[in-house]
Amino acid sequence: MLIEAALAGLGVAWVPRLYIDAELEQGRLVAPWPDGKGLTKNFCLVLPEPIELSERPVQAFSKWILEEARGSGISR
Repeated sequence: MLIEAALAGLGVAWVPRLYIDAELEQGRLVAPWPDGKGLTKNFCLVLPEPIELSERPVQAFSKWILEEARGSGISR
């Protein structure tokens, strides 16, 4: 459901990258962190279109999701 929601433009999805490789290759989704840094090597945040990573809301969300990942032990 998360992937379908992101594809429909309803928001972001934090999913294992292997689930969305085809969508990324086709340009149907984009990864704000293409190199995978900041989360884990198994997960990627995806959006329905490219965004400017310097925008304040994006920075705030990025900071929050990284803190959540670190707190859960899935990220270093």
